[in-house]
Amino acid sequence: MNIEALIGRQITDIQIAIKKVEYEGSIPLEESFNYLILDEGEAIEIPYSQSEHVWVEEELPEDLKSIFVDNFGTPNQNPQIIGQKIIGVYHYYSGFTAIRREWDKCLIELESGFFISDKTMSPMGTGHAGVWIFSSKADVERKIGGGFTKLA
Repeated sequence: MNIEALIGRQITDIQIAIKKVEYEGSIPLEESFNYLILDEGEAIEIPYSQSEHVWVEEELPEDLKSIFVDNFGTPNQNPQIIGQKIIGVYHYYSGFTAIRREWDKCLIELESGFFISDKTMSPMGTGHAGVWIFSSKADVERKIGGGFTKLA
């Protein structure tokens, strides 16, 4: 699917799984598998910056959990995200270094003004791996920096 095809699509859920990863000679890492569930049931990963395509996942990991359901199974239907249409896709130029870390994934803008992105890996225990939700463009700029450009 081309990135432009995301415009106008609604998000119905966001599902994640975080796993511990250890490489010899490295500190333990958290690896995050993050999927946006769209209005027609497709599951996609947030595309990497500089990418023109979005990969639609055929088979999802079995251990995924919705970020909108708490540990007790109570749903939290966040109206700023659930049912919101995608109105923009942004990326950082190649080699961009964010305020606190490298940022290599696109930013998805919703009609509510919220932005979604993700980090696939971070040092264990930092909580940086996973889905990142920003309340506004200013929130994105404050947390990871400006300099992103619109792809679609």
